Formats: sequence, C-alpha cells, structure tokens
Amino acid sequence: MLSITDPLQVESVFIENRPDSSTFIIPTLVQVIDHWFANRTRNKGWFIIIYTDGDFDDLDRFVQLVESTCSKLSNQDHLKIVIIGIGSDFDPRFYIKLDVNINRFLDRNGRDCNIVAFDSLTRMDSIIELLDRHPEAGLPRWAREEYPELFYQKNRYDNRFSVKATSA
Repeated sequence: MLSITDPLQVESVFIENRPDSSTFIIPTLVQVIDHWFANRTRNKGWFIIIYTDGDFDDLDRFVQLVESTCSKLSNQDHLKIVIIGIGSDFDPRFYIKLDVNINRFLDRNGRDCNIVAFDSLTRMDSIIELLDRHPEAGLPRWAREEYPELFYQKNRYDNRFSVKATSA
C-alpha cells in the first residue's frame, strides 16, 4: 500500500502510475457514501477526497448522486466531497459549477446544500484551507478571476434569495 504524507507527492504518484484514461467515479463513490450513511456518528462530519487527472466519464450520474445525497442530509456541513484536479486534462468549469452549487441542490429540510468543493492541486494554497472553506466563502481566487460569471451568477442568486427570504 502506498503512503502519501505530503500533498506534493500526489502529482508524482499520478505521473508514475498513469490511469488508463477512464474515470468512472460512481461505483466507488456510491459505496463510500452508503458506508458513511450506514455508519456515521451523529454530528460528526466527513470528507471524501477525490484526486482526478481528468473529467469523470459518468458526469451526469455524479451530479445525480450529489443531488440525491444532499436530499438525505439534514445539514450541508455533515459531508463534503472535495475534488482536487491534477494537471490540465479536466474542465474546471464543470467542477466550479458544482462548487458554487449552481444546480441549487437542497437538503432534506429544503435549504441549500453545497457539499462539493473543488480546487486545482497546482493552484491551491493548501489542502487544509480547501477543507476549511465554507460554501458561503466562495471560490478560490484563481477561479473567481478566470470564471467571474460563475462567481457573480451565484452571488446574484444568493442576494435575490436573501431579499425574498427577508421580505417574506
């Protein structure tokens, strides 16, 4: 078994053990999420960390799984799916859209449920910062700069929602 003790080791491990170009995440992720739901401890959160050097081949099923997982949660803080992109063979736009919850996933109480966090290994400051990033904090600086329309679209929605919620 391989032991990784430093985040900087991840990229070299991927280079030395090149995947076969297919990234089907759903079979494994379903098992991990089912295991967590079956064995979780009340009020203790969990991180699922996914390193990928390409786009998932089952993107639509991944989005459906995130949505169905959110609908089972009572609070978005109980579970976080952290995706870290390695290299340049992935479309950050897809993952950033999930990070800002552009699909407006809801928890079982009808509140926003943003359980996906994304960053690029070569651009993130630290994995600890990524794990600590709260959904309302927004995107990493590089993503806000390169994809401002996603950042501002999310903020416009949040502001409209807040105005409606406070005026009701």
